[in-house]
Amino acid sequence: MKSPNESSSSLFDRFLHLIESTSASDRLILRIAFFAVVTTGIWFTFSLNDQHLENTPTYGGSFTEGILGTPRYINPVLAITRADQDVVALVYSGLLKINPEGELVNDIAESINISEDGLTYNIVLRDDVEFHDGEKLTAEDVSYTFRLIQDPDLKSPLRGNWTDVTIEDINEYELNVVLKEAYAPFIENFTVGIMPAHSWSALPIEQLPFSQLNTEPIGSGPFSVTSAKRDTSGLINHYTLSAFRNHSTDPKIANIELSFFQNEDDLIKALQDRTIDATAYIPPSRISEMTDDKYE
Repeated sequence: MKSPNESSSSLFDRFLHLIESTSASDRLILRIAFFAVVTTGIWFTFSLNDQHLENTPTYGGSFTEGILGTPRYINPVLAITRADQDVVALVYSGLLKINPEGELVNDIAESINISEDGLTYNIVLRDDVEFHDGEKLTAEDVSYTFRLIQDPDLKSPLRGNWTDVTIEDINEYELNVVLKEAYAPFIENFTVGIMPAHSWSALPIEQLPFSQLNTEPIGSGPFSVTSAKRDTSGLINHYTLSAFRNHSTDPKIANIELSFFQNEDDLIKALQDRTIDATAYIPPSRISEMTDDKYE
């Protein structure tokens, strides 16, 4: 008994023999038709595969970003410069975050329910969020962060957004934020990064701006600071961030290198020399210097 492969091969050979036994004019037409059918079949197979296959991102690699300025406060309640704020966004996570479509969506929060009068925000946290040091993130950390913003002695640049706001602790993973007057855009304040109370709360308020934790932060964001380099004057000029594997977004890039520059000339030269991969700090007036094909 012939195997399926032998039968297919025999049928293929007989078909070719049939083509070759015809007249010259018919033979040419049949050859063209035969190879057209074969080619169409191959194309259809690959097309079908493409429709049903999904591209799966792989984990690994690194990326070097150039940043203009010197990091001073990698601290959500004190960050005021763009350099500080950009690093804070990578290291810390808030109750809410802004998705690629520009919408507010839950991050640390499991749910946020607003009372009918618009005054009370009931916040329930996810119970699986950890800081980079392995400690659980709880309502205590959230209320600590919000009250820190409100402290007049700290002079947080965010304090004005939290005037006449009361924080009510309920349990380990639930709290209320109560407004004196309803204000719909207030919910945007919940994107502020949450700080670990166990690391900061022992510091007197007047010492907090000078803490080493401002430049060696512990957050719960998608990336953690694994190393920092300083220049001869003691200022940080480079951070290495590593993907935080316990974060819900599960970042696919393994490491982000952040290089800091004191002026635009040095930043642009680093980009031209390929010392850095990219930057968002080049002003429109100098974009023309980046018109080479290699920057497109």
